[in-house]
Amino acid sequence: MITRVVVTILSAALAVSLETAALSDSSPTVAWKNADGNPQAPCVEVAGLGPAALEWFQNPDRTLAERNAALAVHLVQGGADASICLGGRYNVVGEVIRFTPRHPLEPGLSYRAILDLDRFGAGRPAPPASRIVADYQTAKAPEGSRARVVAIYPSSKLLPENLLRLYIQFSAPMSRGEAYRRVHLRDAQGVEVDAPFLELDEELWSADQTRFTLLLDPGRIKRGLRPREELGPALIVGNAYSIVVDATWRDAHGATLQKGATKSFRVGPADQVSPDPKAWRVDAPRAGGREPLVIHFPDPMDHALLERMLTVHDEAGRPVVGTVSVDPGEQVWQWHPREAWVTGDYRIVIDIELEDVAGNSVARPFEVDETTPITLRTTVNSRELTFRVLPGGP
Repeated sequence: MITRVVVTILSAALAVSLETAALSDSSPTVAWKNADGNPQAPCVEVAGLGPAALEWFQNPDRTLAERNAALAVHLVQGGADASICLGGRYNVVGEVIRFTPRHPLEPGLSYRAILDLDRFGAGRPAPPASRIVADYQTAKAPEGSRARVVAIYPSSKLLPENLLRLYIQFSAPMSRGEAYRRVHLRDAQGVEVDAPFLELDEELWSADQTRFTLLLDPGRIKRGLRPREELGPALIVGNAYSIVVDATWRDAHGATLQKGATKSFRVGPADQVSPDPKAWRVDAPRAGGREPLVIHFPDPMDHALLERMLTVHDEAGRPVVGTVSVDPGEQVWQWHPREAWVTGDYRIVIDIELEDVAGNSVARPFEVDETTPITLRTTVNSRELTFRVLPGGP
């Protein structure tokens, strides 16, 4: 009898030990932290848990659903937790469990993190003290600080049937993961064109996340490919279309755009010819001033590539320091020097990957006839134009 009592006492002690092993000597805490100083992009940190809890979260066999049940982060609506937890990433940093939301939080809303300690215990129903709750309220975004669409390129009102890409320029950094749900191609009757874009898993953003690159599906551009044969071209010659950007697109702080944006255009014949620098007109400046060097193109060029694929060098081969501007319509490029021009000969160095709006580069057209054998491959990566700066005068 005594032996049974001792065994029972030891078993009970072992059960208590297993149930509390998840906890450290200090009480667990749940707190919202602004790790990067951005109040719209906080993380949730749980401290005070023991090694067992940390190992539980780090176990590679642990499912996301299990982690969500142990540490759930909700949007609070009408005083109740939303039925779907926020998506995000769990990781262990030192002795802290950290949850980082996948997207910035929406301004002016309430959020709640709930730690369920019973998930680390013996599985019995949790007493009230086993749930630790931490609430968080995001500040409302000032109206003037919300991002807006600055421009949609190409800006020309007439674009070729084989248009390859569009750029959407914003006034502030934007969020990732929403682009293909927020941009639409619609015909003149407002009907959305089916599957016109090439949707990539990794969205194409500039380094500062203010310019989004949108590719039209090349399979519907190149002749002989199945998407074009089955669906037809996304753009039809003679028709009118609009690119529509939803106002619900969120910026990097989680705020929606100030307003949506629309670009309307008509479609002209396909352009299948490479840009020829010999056909460009160069307006050279005079010495002594800082007037821009100007290049005129017969057809619209790729706006983003124009900003970095043309450079100016003096007769000694040194780069001329200056800035680029591109006129509306993308048919005029200007180079504004930092210092006054001096008399002499200059070179414009053209990267052969510079393209027009249809994706035709200086090196080759976008749509190559696959039946024609390629007998020569060039290793030259640039072309040049020369101009002379003459002495200034009245």
